[in-house]
Amino acid sequence: MRIAYISDLHVDYSPDNGRLPTLLGERLRVLAPDAFVLIGDVASRLKRTDQSLAEIGEIPCPAIFVPGNHDIWVSIHEQQQGINSFQRLDDKLPEICRRHGWHYLEKEPLVIGDTAFVGGMGWYDYSLRNRARDSEITLANYHSKLYKRWRWSDQYYAVFINECGKRLSDKSMVELELERLRHQLSVVNEQEAQSIVACYHHLPYNALNAPARLPWDFFLAFAGSQRFGEMLEQEAKLAAVLFGHVHLKLALRTPSDKPLLSSCTGYAKHWPEKSPEAALERSLEILELS
Repeated sequence: MRIAYISDLHVDYSPDNGRLPTLLGERLRVLAPDAFVLIGDVASRLKRTDQSLAEIGEIPCPAIFVPGNHDIWVSIHEQQQGINSFQRLDDKLPEICRRHGWHYLEKEPLVIGDTAFVGGMGWYDYSLRNRARDSEITLANYHSKLYKRWRWSDQYYAVFINECGKRLSDKSMVELELERLRHQLSVVNEQEAQSIVACYHHLPYNALNAPARLPWDFFLAFAGSQRFGEMLEQEAKLAAVLFGHVHLKLALRTPSDKPLLSSCTGYAKHWPEKSPEAALERSLEILELS
């Protein structure tokens, strides 16, 4: 099976980023993979996400959408109207995907042939932080997402409110996402899939070396959670893990020696290339599963 994957288009960041969906659709129609996974952070505005899937257009394989943290951001104005990130994660984004014929992985796994796809947004619990800085950057800093002049913007815009009207902590979000993964794995294990590909926006393993410089050592705490990897490592059928979020192109290995891969497009200002065409050529990857 040939699986195309990419993440972090951030189409609402710049005009060059905004050209990526059309280029992506054109390229996928040439490559004709067996499956395509878009691993989060398409846009922070629903209208632009909807438009992006329309611009990608029809592609010759199942299309899988994984939400990222930017995809579930709600503006301050929306929050004042009583809207929170759960409405995006569980209602608006799956509705957009249904309208365009995409599979929304957060809601349910997908089996294509003998390969099962599981996963979703994931989240972070600071387990990937640079612990060498624990005497300097405290858990209170991570909880507030503020250290010196640096702030992680999820504090403002990723707002999950439970049925009691209380904002969920990052730890609670990890627990919720783990429960969803547990359910997905139980579903696919009842089917005849021979291999499992896990797709998460946030990094599900403690697999990155600490940058040893600020602000990146602070931001590393929000990269993901190793608890997802711990659950995935219990799956004998695990064949590969795909992720995004870190704005890097990485080819790593899990503890069980499975591919652990990311291929993020990122913000145009950080591209080594001079054009969106070249940036897409770099960041659209193919995983070959035997």
